[in-house]
Amino acid sequence: MGVKESEIQLIFDAIISANDSEHQEDWIAVDGKSLKNTLTNYEQNGQNMLVIVSGFSLETKLIIKSKTFESKKSSEIKQVQ
Repeated sequence: MGVKESEIQLIFDAIISANDSEHQEDWIAVDGKSLKNTLTNYEQNGQNMLVIVSGFSLETKLIIKSKTFESKKSSEIKQVQ
């Protein structure tokens, strides 16, 4: 409670960077999910909702990066790039 998502992401990124030097040829699976509980009216098209995109290491079986964004401001492809 009271912790900003951006602060957690910085710490998470630092931990992964410090421990990922040996996994240079790892395959990364990418997937995005819409967080439906951020919708206010399920019947209305084109709503703005929160989406999370994650990169998953097939070698270590760990999520190596995740990012949230608003669906009207960005896309999964932009976040992955």
